[in-house]
Amino acid sequence: MKANFKVNSRLVVELDVENQRDLFEKLGQLQEVFGECRCGKCQKDTIKFLVREDKESNKYYELLCTDCWYRFSFGVNKVGGTLFPKRYLDDNSLKPNNGWMKRDKEKQEMVG
Repeated sequence: MKANFKVNSRLVVELDVENQRDLFEKLGQLQEVFGECRCGKCQKDTIKFLVREDKESNKYYELLCTDCWYRFSFGVNKVGGTLFPKRYLDDNSLKPNNGWMKRDKEKQEMVG
């Protein structure tokens, strides 16, 4: 079965799936990762996809607002390698701005 799905105002994806369950799972994954279409801080739609790589070849997947420079980070599932949004702090409380953070150069940490 084939399906076209408009994930957000700028992205349409064509899926080729076996059944309804497979389609449901794929749509959920797409919405979770690509459904974010506005910055959680300034609410503008000037976001772009960014992949950074460190010296040890670890990759970091983020959305970057080119207006206020806040970032939204994604983690990578150990099984399957799919992405997931990082909206929560270590104590399971929601990050400020629904997960959108900015690097504070003086404190050397991410702030909301």
